[in-house]
Amino acid sequence: MEDDDKKHFRIGSALDCILTGNGVFEDEFLVVDASKPFGFMGKFVESLPAGITPEASVDMYKEAYDKAGYKMKIDRVIDSFWTNPTAVEYYNATRNTQGKSILAKDEYETVIACKDKLIANTFTYQYFRNDYDHVELIHQLPIYFEYMGYDCKALMDGVRINHETKEIEPFDLKTIGKNVYEFPTSFVQFGYYRQAAFYTIALRKWIEENRPELLDYAWLPFSFIVVDSKLSSSYPALIFETTPEDIQAGLTGGYRYGKHYKGVNQLIEAFKYHTESQQWDLPQEVFEGKGRLKLNVFSYGTVQSEEGTEGA
Repeated sequence: MEDDDKKHFRIGSALDCILTGNGVFEDEFLVVDASKPFGFMGKFVESLPAGITPEASVDMYKEAYDKAGYKMKIDRVIDSFWTNPTAVEYYNATRNTQGKSILAKDEYETVIACKDKLIANTFTYQYFRNDYDHVELIHQLPIYFEYMGYDCKALMDGVRINHETKEIEPFDLKTIGKNVYEFPTSFVQFGYYRQAAFYTIALRKWIEENRPELLDYAWLPFSFIVVDSKLSSSYPALIFETTPEDIQAGLTGGYRYGKHYKGVNQLIEAFKYHTESQQWDLPQEVFEGKGRLKLNVFSYGTVQSEEGTEGA
């Protein structure tokens, strides 16, 4: 099967672009009226060079064959390709991409379904469409700033500024390929707490340098606008607010069920350590501890579970 993460990222990027890209979707994406074949064949077709014909030499297929990871002989793969109408149609449709990212027909349908779900939702509509004169809605805001001695960049999906209530709300759009209520798991798994913290710092610096008139505005929690990317799903789009604890963990790290998660500051410090010492074989704490790590599997006096922590 196709790498789900890669497909999910492609759909998420396209949705970002179509909702917050300020009309550049057609410059970034090419929608083809063909579906990508599944599995090894999909990877094979994607890697084929332009100009392939049934009479082409086996050597022209070799790189695609290797990338696809096939175990059967290359001659059989070539025969399978040319006798697979879906594969041939997709190949012909995607040869002239002009540097654009390709969206298959079914992927584009998913993007449009997600867009419609977000726009039709009373609560999430306000992050992508603005009907009020006193509200300023900024999409795809690039911010260049310095942090901990390094040049940094943040590209924010959006900032909602209410000049009537004097409130600032930064937000980011996320697609999820499972139950939308499971987003807290993805929040930890993909380090979105770091993103929220990093973007918050970036936006504060941008306001200080570019919009000082907003310095006395109140800050609403950094929010993630989350939509389920399954066409068959009936789950609504939801808004997940971060807490001060989430933002703090995103910067300085934190513990969850006894496991430590590093924050942005620790990662930057690790990067600095490794670039200066040129010690890349081991993490800093392992190298400095001479290969020793503490297990510390159990915490005396507490019982930890997925539901929370309670006295033993």
